[in-house]
Amino acid sequence: MTFKAYIRGRRRGASPDDDFLDHAKQDPAMPDVACWSELRDYLLSCGAWPGAIESARAVWLRYRRQVKRDGEPERLARAA
Repeated sequence: MTFKAYIRGRRRGASPDDDFLDHAKQDPAMPDVACWSELRDYLLSCGAWPGAIESARAVWLRYRRQVKRDGEPERLARAA
């Protein structure tokens, strides 16, 4: 599962980090990143504020846990 597929499949919950999900789903330029550093660099290039980057990191970590639970190949979700 790619990061973009993970984002598309997530429903908004009560977590403050879900604001990132809303924005990422609506961002047509959101790249299908393969590691945290790519996502962080993209957000920084867009001028994201620190709270948004923290939320994105939390979502990234949830994605990584899901990939490991599902037994997905590491190449699809390598950590940085």
